Amino acid sequence: MEPPPARLLEIEHNRTAATTTIRNNDNRQLNVGYHLALAICCGLFGYIIGSMPNNNLTGHVDVKSSRQPSYKYDADSQKKGIDHIRQTNKTIVEEIIPATLQPIYQNIQFNVTRSMLRQSRPIIGNTQRLHAYLEKLRNKQCTTVLFLGGSVTDGHNAGGAKNAYPKLFMDWLNEAFSCVSVNGTMGKHEYIQSLPGIKNSQTAFLYFNWVDRIEKLDLVFTEFNVNDAFLADYPPHALENKINGTIQGDLRYFGSAFYFEVLLRRLLLLRKPDPIAIVTFNADYIGTPWSPAYRNFETDRKSLFRRNMEPLKLYISSVYEIPVFSAVSWMLPMAGKKGHELQFEKTYEFGTASWHTDKCCHPNRSGHKLLSLVIAFCLLEEERALTSFQYSDRADIERDFTADPVPLLRDPLYLSSEEDIAYVTSVDAEERLIDFSNPDDNNWEGQVLVNE
Repeated sequence: MEPPPARLLEIEHNRTAATTTIRNNDNRQLNVGYHLALAICCGLFGYIIGSMPNNNLTGHVDVKSSRQPSYKYDADSQKKGIDHIRQTNKTIVEEIIPATLQPIYQNIQFNVTRSMLRQSRPIIGNTQRLHAYLEKLRNKQCTTVLFLGGSVTDGHNAGGAKNAYPKLFMDWLNEAFSCVSVNGTMGKHEYIQSLPGIKNSQTAFLYFNWVDRIEKLDLVFTEFNVNDAFLADYPPHALENKINGTIQGDLRYFGSAFYFEVLLRRLLLLRKPDPIAIVTFNADYIGTPWSPAYRNFETDRKSLFRRNMEPLKLYISSVYEIPVFSAVSWMLPMAGKKGHELQFEKTYEFGTASWHTDKCCHPNRSGHKLLSLVIAFCLLEEERALTSFQYSDRADIERDFTADPVPLLRDPLYLSSEEDIAYVTSVDAEERLIDFSNPDDNNWEGQVLVNE
C-alpha cells in the first residue's frame, strides 16, 4: 500500500490539533464544575461516615455478640477479575456447618469468631497435595482419611471416639461434600482411626508397616503435639551417647524432631495410589507446665518450650512445606493472656481449666467440636483459595517435587544420609523396621553400618 500524500497528513494533523484545543478548553470549563461536585460529595460522605458507630468503620466485631458480619468471596466475580466481597449476617458456625449438623455446635464453650479461626493456619505450606484432595471432594469422589494421633484423637475423657474430633469432622465432611461411589450410588467418605499402638511420632515410626499396608489413602492428619513430649526409653541412636537410658529435659525435643521427620519423609513418599495430602494438626497442648500449682512448674518453666512441641512441629513442617492446622496457635495464648491464675479458673471460658477435662491435655466434648470446626474452616478457606485465586505467576520452584512421578526429597534436617537410607528410602518396608537403638549388650556395634 502506498503512503498517503503529504497534504492529507497535514490536513489530518491540523484537524487533530484543533480538536485537542477544543477539548482542552471544554475541560477547563468542566473542571470547575467537577471539583465543586467532588467537594460536595466528599463532605456528604464524611458526614455519613462520621455519624456511624466506630465498630462499623473499623470492622471491629464484638466477640460477645452471637452474630457477626462475615465476608465471602464471590467465585463467579473472581473469575471475571472482579475483587468482589459480599457481606452476610451468618455466624461463622452457620456459614461453615451444614444446617443438619448445626444443633451439635450450639454449645461450644465460648463464642468462636472468624478472627480466632483465621489464626488456625500458622503454616500455609505447599498446597498442591491439599488442592488435589479438594478437587476429589469437588468432583464427588469418595475419599479415605487417616488420623494418626494420641489420646486426644481417641477422645480420651470425652466419651471416646464417638465424641472425638475425627468422628465430628467426618460427619461434617460427608454433609459438606457428598460423594458418589464407584458403582454410581451415594457413598461416604471413610476414616481410619489410628492404630492403638501409635501414640506419638516414635511409635508411628515403629508401627509404620501398618500404614504401609493401607491400600487407599487420600488425606492424613498427624496429631502428636502432646504425646511427642512423652517418648519411651528407646531414643534414636543419635542420642545414645548423650543420655543415660531415657530421654529427659530438652533432649526430648531432639527425639521428637528425629522421629517426626522420619514420619513426614515416609508419608511424602507414599502413593495410595496418589500422593497423599498431609496436614500437621496441633490440636492441644500440655496444660500443667503453665500452672504455678503444679509440682514441676519451675522445672518446666525453664525448659525450652514448656513441653509444648508446636514450635518444633511448625519448624519441621515449614521446611517440608507441610500445611499446618492448629488450635494451639491461638488457644494457648488466649488462655493465658490475663495471667496464670485466671487461666486455671474453671469459670473463665477461655482458660485451660475449662478446656481440659483433667490437669494434662484432654479437651472436653465442647473442645472436640471446636477442633472439628478448626479443620472444617481451614479446608473451606483452602477451597476458597483454590477456586478464587489465580496461580499463573507461580514459579516452577514452588512445585511439590515430592509429588512428582520420581519424588525428590530435600536433604534431611536431623538424619544422616545413612540413617535416611535405613529409615526412609529403603525399598523393602521390612528393612525400615530395623530398630537401631542400643540393646542390653554391645555385640551389635560392629554389625550395623549406620552406627559406625
